[in-house]
Amino acid sequence: MADKRLAIFVFYDPQGIIDDYVTYYLSKIKEVVQHCIFVSQGALSTDQFDKIRDVADEIIQRANEGYDAGAIKQIIVDHGKDYLDDYDELLITNDSVYGPFYPLSDCFHKMSGYDFWGMTKNPGAGSIPEHLQSFFMVVGERMLHSREFYDYWDTMPYYKDFNDLLDNYEFSFTKKFESLGYSWKEYVGLDDYLRMPTKYTINPYYQLLDEAVRVGKFPFLKRKPFSYSDNFLSLDRFSRQSFFKAIQYVENNYDYDMNLIWSNLIRTYPASKLLYNCNLRFLIDNRNCKYKHKALIITLNFSSGWLERLKQQYFDVIHEFDFMDGGTDTNWYEFFLDMEGKELPEYVCCINGRDFDLNERSYADCESAFFACLDNLIYDTEFVNNICQKFEEDTRIGMLFPPGYSDGKSFNSRDIIKTEDALELNHLHREFFSDAPWNEDGEVISLSTSWWVRGDVLRKAVESISHLTKTINDVVTTQLMVMLAQASGYYSGIVECTRYHEIEANNQRYYLNRIKQIFAEVGEYSDFDEFMSLANRYLSHQKKIRDFCGRYTHVFIYGAGEVARNVMPYVPKLDGIVVSDSKGNPASVADKAVIRFSDLEYSEDIGIIVAVSERYRSQIEDAIKAGWFKSQYITV
Repeated sequence: MADKRLAIFVFYDPQGIIDDYVTYYLSKIKEVVQHCIFVSQGALSTDQFDKIRDVADEIIQRANEGYDAGAIKQIIVDHGKDYLDDYDELLITNDSVYGPFYPLSDCFHKMSGYDFWGMTKNPGAGSIPEHLQSFFMVVGERMLHSREFYDYWDTMPYYKDFNDLLDNYEFSFTKKFESLGYSWKEYVGLDDYLRMPTKYTINPYYQLLDEAVRVGKFPFLKRKPFSYSDNFLSLDRFSRQSFFKAIQYVENNYDYDMNLIWSNLIRTYPASKLLYNCNLRFLIDNRNCKYKHKALIITLNFSSGWLERLKQQYFDVIHEFDFMDGGTDTNWYEFFLDMEGKELPEYVCCINGRDFDLNERSYADCESAFFACLDNLIYDTEFVNNICQKFEEDTRIGMLFPPGYSDGKSFNSRDIIKTEDALELNHLHREFFSDAPWNEDGEVISLSTSWWVRGDVLRKAVESISHLTKTINDVVTTQLMVMLAQASGYYSGIVECTRYHEIEANNQRYYLNRIKQIFAEVGEYSDFDEFMSLANRYLSHQKKIRDFCGRYTHVFIYGAGEVARNVMPYVPKLDGIVVSDSKGNPASVADKAVIRFSDLEYSEDIGIIVAVSERYRSQIEDAIKAGWFKSQYITV
């Protein structure tokens, strides 16, 4: 066991803010080391500097040159080899994890005897070798005092390209020192899982997080798995079930304050990312309510017909809770100006008739939108009380929106979507709400202008809006409230009534299966990554088809199956369908005559689009190449 241990802790935050999860981690490191060097990859303000005075023995501020490896190199080289020789062990770690969930002394005790060790290893795949992962690595006395270890850092350049850093540090460190005769091991042993065949490299803290925490006793949660939108963490490579089971295990088995995690997430991720990253979708039942709460229901822009429908359909809710109709031909901005100074209850539901009273839509479409909005906000009195209770129990919730729905002309409705008001929101964000994270591309959690909100968030919104110098529309008002909620330490999510969800989940399953069925005719895929690749190729084929058709006077499709039928809408002028053998094929497809390819007379003005399943594709291409049309066809 080491008598004298040194730690190098590398920190980076674009805003230079040290969240409490970092100071907690540092305090636990101090329990197992004699000297901790905190390296900030950027300048710290005085108040941030003061946060770590008691948990770091030495604080270094530097430019973010060379990423984490550059910071480690600078500390080692500036302090010199003789300085390292005064210590028995070196811990190298950073701010990329939440935790630890139990004393780090347990880890050091288990791993004593190795020349170097890390928390986890990547088993490697393809060009990526097996290696310890660098976010937590410990170097023992024999290796720490060696000339090879010091020279490794002394000669390392300050990498400017992150991929170069990965190749020359993250991926190569383990093999280099193994080849020099130093022993190594990972703390979280998951070889039984890592040996399973996969086409991708496996990160235990991504794909095997539940196993890592529950079986391997991994004392951390990595921050990056919360970045659901990262390309490397798409659903085909990363089980969200495993991720959330691991979080649940930590909550149920360790005395770790999860608010440390939430405070950092809410400060650093915009609402649209948090929604999926953290599964902020809540199914609320309309049964078994044990509580009664006070709430205010506000309606706006309800025509007389829809207002009457509301009072009939949701009669009990209107009479159980306070109800206010804000009138028609107005917006939330103007309504909130009139609300300034008025008392508000703890929970408020605001419903905008413009979310479903759509002049350009049929009554059936409007009714679907009406139910999607109101069923998921005020289904009945028990449901409303259960929503209020959810706010009561989860003190981080600031706003709840109804889900996007997919009926009729609203099939394209989504929970996360880009708003046309991005420029105005960017300006207002910079001017008033810069403390809240925001996507400048305009990606928002919902375009709905109906929602549940905490009374204190609404009070702050009313006060903030009164300072604006011009009228803003309902979407902008809503998104400013999301920003304000997040700046106040709250997140926003999606709420669904279980009764509504039962129907909508069936609809979504139907749509998904239908899409899968169509693309199964286009090509083969086994996971989401392959499906998206196939879909993108298919979309690029549409442009390819249009460009091809522009070069020929006459165009024929080779094929009479579903692939051909899917291609037909993208052919501006289609002369007919050709097949290898008329036997077993229809006489026409969508009013276009079907003829044998051998009966088609050659002309340089004819172009042929091969649209068949992959099974027959090469055979047909060979037949075309053998004839006159060999340079006048494309395959889609």
